[in-house]
Amino acid sequence: MAKIYINRHIIAANQKSGDRTPPISIMRNGRRISASEVEIEGQARVVYAPDTPLKSGARVWIECEEPYCRIVSKKPTPA
Repeated sequence: MAKIYINRHIIAANQKSGDRTPPISIMRNGRRISASEVEIEGQARVVYAPDTPLKSGARVWIECEEPYCRIVSKKPTPA
């Protein structure tokens, strides 16, 4: 299962510094992938779990079953 969430701390840091660090995190197979854009093919669901957040601290995320949900992460374009 893949879990996708937005890192609000990276967004805030980008606003302050002008950087373009990718704020989207994709967790799958124990690895984290960062992206600025994600396309989800297949079924997905949005989960809000304030009492049981992910290890990252995320309380809202998107879940999709693999291999039925293929995630295509796109690299950020340089500023």
